[in-house]
Amino acid sequence: MVSTADSLRALIAQVLRFAGVGAFIMCLYLGVTAGLSELAGVPFQVAVAVGYFTGVAVHFVLHRIFVFASDDEYALSVGGQLLRFVVLVIGQYAVTAGSVALLPNVLGVDRLYVWLGTVAVVTPVAFVLLRTRLFHPSAAPEPVAHA
Repeated sequence: MVSTADSLRALIAQVLRFAGVGAFIMCLYLGVTAGLSELAGVPFQVAVAVGYFTGVAVHFVLHRIFVFASDDEYALSVGGQLLRFVVLVIGQYAVTAGSVALLPNVLGVDRLYVWLGTVAVVTPVAFVLLRTRLFHPSAAPEPVAHA
């Protein structure tokens, strides 16, 4: 049986891995985008798309094999995880873009503050969804009662 202290340590370690992977993906996205546009002469819009999709793909892999790695089997297949991940990414983008487009005028604040607030909400929500709905282990089978 796993103690509460062990569960808390495991959760903290997972949050730290999540933050580390997020920082790495940010650097990867910026590096790929800047490298393609500034060093290779690729049009900026193309470089942004390549950087973004590279970041999303690596993000999925690192979440699966590092952040939410499990000794147990996952409840979802890789395809099921990937589908949910894509839906989550699209949802995050839609919420972020929508809030930045609509809320600055409604709240009377700069869009940078709206964006930072949105990221502060979306990021922990994404962690919980990734942990509980995408990369969660299969449920343990119920013990069989003997009569």
